[in-house]
Amino acid sequence: MAWNRVIVVLFLAGLLFAGGIACDDDGGSGHREPSTNNVAGTVVNPDNWGPPIGVPMPGFGIRETVENVYGSRDFYTHYVDNTDPAATDDDNPRGTEQTPRLTIPGDVPAGSVVFITGGPYINDNTLYLRASGTAQEPIFLRGDPEAMPVVNRALSIRGAYIIVEFLDFDYDNGTKNVSIRPETSPDAAEVHHVAIRGCEHHNYNSDFGATGNSSMIGVSNPNNSNDVYVHDIVIWANYIHDNGDATLAERDIHGVGIGANVQDLWMVDNHLHNNSGDSVQIAYYNVPPVNISNRIYIARNHMHEDQENAVDLKGCRDVIISQNRIWGYSGLSRGVAVGYGTGIVIHEADEHAENVLVLYNEISDCTSTGITVSHSTTEIFLVGNLIHDNRFEGTDEHSPTSPWYPGAGILIRNEGTAYVLGNLVTATHHGIVSVVSQPTDFRVQNNIVTDLNAEESGVHLFIENAEVAQNSLLDHNLYFQGTLPISVRLGTSNPLSSVEELPSYAHSCSEEDPLLTDSAGGDYRPAPMSPAVDTGVDLAGFIEDAFGITLDLDYNGSQRPQGETWDLGPWEQ
Repeated sequence: MAWNRVIVVLFLAGLLFAGGIACDDDGGSGHREPSTNNVAGTVVNPDNWGPPIGVPMPGFGIRETVENVYGSRDFYTHYVDNTDPAATDDDNPRGTEQTPRLTIPGDVPAGSVVFITGGPYINDNTLYLRASGTAQEPIFLRGDPEAMPVVNRALSIRGAYIIVEFLDFDYDNGTKNVSIRPETSPDAAEVHHVAIRGCEHHNYNSDFGATGNSSMIGVSNPNNSNDVYVHDIVIWANYIHDNGDATLAERDIHGVGIGANVQDLWMVDNHLHNNSGDSVQIAYYNVPPVNISNRIYIARNHMHEDQENAVDLKGCRDVIISQNRIWGYSGLSRGVAVGYGTGIVIHEADEHAENVLVLYNEISDCTSTGITVSHSTTEIFLVGNLIHDNRFEGTDEHSPTSPWYPGAGILIRNEGTAYVLGNLVTATHHGIVSVVSQPTDFRVQNNIVTDLNAEESGVHLFIENAEVAQNSLLDHNLYFQGTLPISVRLGTSNPLSSVEELPSYAHSCSEEDPLLTDSAGGDYRPAPMSPAVDTGVDLAGFIEDAFGITLDLDYNGSQRPQGETWDLGPWEQ
């Protein structure tokens, strides 16, 4: 099998566990590479695992292993191997290595460890896990980590304290998936403390015709009549790829789908690509506020080349999107609507998102925008992101000179509060764009916007409405365009070509070369002598007051500030 389908087994401190794609920096460089400490094909010690910046530690689903819960990594209560000639289910509810079970058991009691080897396990009937473990005796459904068994069967988890690991969910062009949800009943038992980790999910293909809607891992509570959340869910170190038919428009086959009534979910260190929807979507439709999913953490994932977007937020609140590597979103080139081809899209209207922190992500090679914030969303913080090499793919309807259309690093369309703070936008068609029509609480501070690839037609900062501009804080930013003048448009059609022309609400800005270390080689950090060093405004107090987290680390996890005040952009020197 190819490298990204294999989990190589290492023993670290006697513990066995599979890692996923993370997105740490590569030894301090500005360009985020998959971490050498936690990549597909590597096993990490969960005792050494730390959460991404801004993300709390899960209470369940990371530290627990068969060895540290039950005393030995070889411990099992049920043994399944359908390739063993002695395998049988007759009078064999648990199975042993000498006489394995033939099929995977469903409802097993607390303290069960179901070990699965052999395969493939093909069954058109859903496997239900309705039983629950406890914090002291969780249920493990685990494959052989040295040779992950193929499971071509839908799995529905409807219990608590359950860990599923080391299974290859290869659906062989079928329509199966993993779901975490209660029974459809107002008095259904709660579903909570569930982890899906170290698994592969691929080859889903619906028979819905031109459209469809599904997720390889779906989490929700369909019982909107109550306020009971599915909670404490961990989706860690999975490889989710090649699901749905990306040659057809609007397939909506997502990697991870989060519906209503979900609280405290961690989606961390996964690798997702080539799904015919989004890598992850949070959505709800026509549910009361009490049912909106909240406290969702999407962090340190590697997401690329899905048909629509990497992250699509519709109905949610209190969401942190941190330290992800996102690239290769090209909706226009696939013949689908504008809005696809965006790295992160925070949506609008009745399914709006609120209180969202987008922190220290790297987003590149998108044909629409790096980040889009749409109507009705509020309390959106875009902090310290690196956005580069987005390109415009034009059609007759889309003028490359209009900031309304694709190619921007950041596009703000919401009429709620939005804060664009400490980002680096380079080699995009436009820089930071606001097309909001009425005054709102809008801040653009500590950003670096440099070397737009549109050259004369690009705009470093565009605010369409003059009243919006006048009521905003637009200070302490750096704009640079080599030998060409900068372009800032604040409610007028005539660009301002020098920081000396900027109004008082855009004070303390610079148009000097930021002296990026080696952008051509992927190192976007300003050099020590850069004018970005020690020229920003300290934003830690504002972010803590508004969002409730202490942000004292930079993009690479170094202490911030290093000098008297913050540097411009994502890094501290």
